[in-house]
Amino acid sequence: MWEQFWIRNIHYVLETFLTFALITAGWIYIDGWLIERKIKTLFRASGFFILAVWTILGAAPVPIIRETLSDLIGFAGFIFVLISLLIDPVPVRPGQTSPRIFKKTWIRSLIVFLSLVAGLLTARSIQVFQMPLPLTLLPSAQIFLEPKIWMLILSACITFFLWLHYKSGIQYEWKFFYLGFLFLTLSLIFAGAILWQNSPNVLVANLLAPYHLVWVIEHAIKLISAFALGVWAWGFIRFRVFPQIFSSFIALAFITFILTTIIYTGFMLTRIRASTVGDLETNVKTLQFALEKVKESAILSARITATNPQIREAVRRKDRDALFQNLNALMFENKTDFMLAINTGGEVLIRAEDRDRFGDSLADDSVVWRALDGKSTVTISTRQGVSIPTVSIKAGSPIVDTSESGEPEIIGTIVTGYLLDLAFVDGIKELTNLDITIFANDTSAATTFVISDTGGRLLGVREVDARILNAVLKKGTSYLGSALVLNQPFLAAYIPLKDVENTTIGMFFTGRSQAAILALATETMQISFSISMLLMLLSILPLWLLSRFITYNQSV
Repeated sequence: MWEQFWIRNIHYVLETFLTFALITAGWIYIDGWLIERKIKTLFRASGFFILAVWTILGAAPVPIIRETLSDLIGFAGFIFVLISLLIDPVPVRPGQTSPRIFKKTWIRSLIVFLSLVAGLLTARSIQVFQMPLPLTLLPSAQIFLEPKIWMLILSACITFFLWLHYKSGIQYEWKFFYLGFLFLTLSLIFAGAILWQNSPNVLVANLLAPYHLVWVIEHAIKLISAFALGVWAWGFIRFRVFPQIFSSFIALAFITFILTTIIYTGFMLTRIRASTVGDLETNVKTLQFALEKVKESAILSARITATNPQIREAVRRKDRDALFQNLNALMFENKTDFMLAINTGGEVLIRAEDRDRFGDSLADDSVVWRALDGKSTVTISTRQGVSIPTVSIKAGSPIVDTSESGEPEIIGTIVTGYLLDLAFVDGIKELTNLDITIFANDTSAATTFVISDTGGRLLGVREVDARILNAVLKKGTSYLGSALVLNQPFLAAYIPLKDVENTTIGMFFTGRSQAAILALATETMQISFSISMLLMLLSILPLWLLSRFITYNQSV
């Protein structure tokens, strides 16, 4: 859980760092536009500010607006920067000419083409119309209706033009400007891979999943891009007092708000986790209480049935028909899952749930021989099936009659109880909203977890976590901590299931997904993030005025 928390915050810090670099670049060109009043400078400043909005939307812990619309904002930012480069011919050495691509005819045609693309993507994103028929007939062409692909293309074009300014012209100071967009383009290549994250290939889907390998590579490259753009921006402002002061104030504000957001959300996550652990401890007590109630119900049913005169008479006469009729009626009346009548030799006389199964011996069963010894007993027992084990709460009570001499005589025993099966765990989940798994030894026998691909239950699966097995099965103590369920991290509680001899024969699990816990923290993170971003934006103007005031007084 904490790993996911820190990954999300690293993502937040990285995107905010890139936002700061883009805002600084935008202010550099706004400052230049105030001096020279050239359209290319205004376009470039606007492009950087729009890209800053795009990156700050990407920093949000959950989407603030639809991802496609967010990408359209980024697309618009790249268009503004690209147009500013197209109308800014490469300054060359005396006697040389600018590359032919900067001729007006090319520029006008490209601007018209980009305008058409922008209109098409915008219309599709707000669902003004369905996908054009030619693109429907050519699925491979549909990729060109994705803003992410066009952002990649535009960023590559910007990188190319910056390279021309740097290598073919005399603007050597644009080296880090060019490198910043080069690495930004590379990061967009990996970001575009998200379009294939629903691939049927499991390996590809895992690589492209959020916070996995491709995501890590994308953000590592984006960090290099932000650093390069920061170095380029610093090269412009290091000899100017006002930009230095203003950028320093903005950086301090960004760092303050970032730290505030991370510390606050970390504190909230700690509180939520502690609350969840407390809830799990309460849930464990609830489950233990529920098990005790089921045991009490089982032993009561066994005693009531054993003292029934019709049952007693049928056992003495070994009348299986009468036994079946009476036991079956009592089983349904007491709502137990099974009920057996057993003679003094441990032989099954009849099963109320299955009339044709009788004659087998249960003399070695601890509940049976204790009941034949005159002791009413209840226990938890397990039985290994073909592939899935069963767990049950089983109670036994002696059938006592009067002998010819007038002395009490045990003539058999009644065994009854409840299966801890799917119906049982589903009933508990319906009442408590807890996910539950019951284990026979280390193998799941009943669970509320459903496999998403097949819709089946997670049955017959062995628990392999050595920490859990050692604490619960070997030591017979409860375990409270992290666990993996369906390859997802959970905060879990395991309690031992013990038989009448106090031997641990299984486990009872309840837990809560750490993703669900993190989702609660994410809601808090979104609120604190939104407040931080609002305060950052509101602080820009006062900081700008303060920087101008300090610069003016210094010059005076």
